[in-house]
Amino acid sequence: MHALATAALLLSFALLLQRRPRTAIATYALQSALLAAAAAWQAWAQSAPPLWATAALILAANATLLPILNRLAPDAVAPTTLPMLLLALALTALALRPIPGGDALAYPLAILLLGLLMLCRRHPFRQAIGLLSVGNGLLLVAIGAGLPLLPELAAALLALLTLSAAALVRTP
Repeated sequence: MHALATAALLLSFALLLQRRPRTAIATYALQSALLAAAAAWQAWAQSAPPLWATAALILAANATLLPILNRLAPDAVAPTTLPMLLLALALTALALRPIPGGDALAYPLAILLLGLLMLCRRHPFRQAIGLLSVGNGLLLVAIGAGLPLLPELAAALLALLTLSAAALVRTP
């Protein structure tokens, strides 16, 4: 689970650094596929059939979202500046510092903070990708928490964020 969360965190940095929207969409799809793999891993480890459904919902939501965003994606977006990258590194270091109760929330918190950082950008496409990345971070929290019905609620939230992001990209 930690390897999948680490890879998802690295893909959050890749999302922050992407210049081309089509590449950002492909990176987001890969991050979501890792999230679905984490849900499937937890479903197998906990023998929890609802987590299998969550993994399927993640893949289904992204299978419908990505073609929509690819058609609506602009040609180019302003690159990430050095101060934004330094702020991202500082937020990640803050999230990954040792916590007395364990580090189960460290990676999802870092992904969530990087997604919130992307929401601060001016371009609507970057905001949409940031909103979806926040959804992935929340879903990773729900998957790792092991609480009943929380992953299903988080998957429903991801579907709502998907629609919101599509509307945000469509707005001029």
